[in-house]
Amino acid sequence: MSSSRTASDERFARGLALGVVLLAGVLLLSALFVGPAEAGEQRAEPEKVVLQQLSKAYAKVDSFEADFAQTSSGMSYAQPMVQIGRLYVQRPHKMHWDFREPTRQQYISDGSTFWWVDHSAKTTTVYRKMDSVLSHFFDLLTGLSGATENFKVSLESGEFTRPGASTLKLVPRKDGAGLGTLYVHISEESSLVVAVTNVTPFGDTTLLELGEMKLNEKQEQAHFQWTKTEGFKLIEGG
Repeated sequence: MSSSRTASDERFARGLALGVVLLAGVLLLSALFVGPAEAGEQRAEPEKVVLQQLSKAYAKVDSFEADFAQTSSGMSYAQPMVQIGRLYVQRPHKMHWDFREPTRQQYISDGSTFWWVDHSAKTTTVYRKMDSVLSHFFDLLTGLSGATENFKVSLESGEFTRPGASTLKLVPRKDGAGLGTLYVHISEESSLVVAVTNVTPFGDTTLLELGEMKLNEKQEQAHFQWTKTEGFKLIEGG
């Protein structure tokens, strides 16, 4: 991450809690981490093979949606917190996390403006002109900047493995946004991402599991815009 990031950018990045930081991991679904294997390559490193399989599986994916279940635990939680909802993503930088249970929250981006909607508090916090920060989360992990340039990538064989999946361990080379370590679980059968585990520098763990995924469905553009709603207070987040 560039050292020119402002304090406001850092606060925004850290404010992507309750799952939005995991957008980074989920966006491996549309990864273009590596190109085709080099001609004559005899013994590719195992993590590179998995990355190539992932790249091939999602090379033509422009959008996806999926149900998600997210379980967070650790020092920050008196007991595990489970959240469920629906995720919508469209390239290049649009997303919509719709947390439906236990409380309704939405994280919405049109690629430049970012809205955090808290339905219980009836507030919407808006961050404007966040192109550079949002693109960082997308580009960093969609391979546009190169996964191995930004992460130390290896094939996990320890406690964070998952049956029926290959697990990539991604350790940020420069962790300026508190991202921590990502474990991306990729189905050995389909090469689709089925789950992402995030372990923060503070020791908290969040497991995000995906299901009922639909690729390249036509996305309603209203998913990626917040419409002013009566009774909601608009807060400028900087």
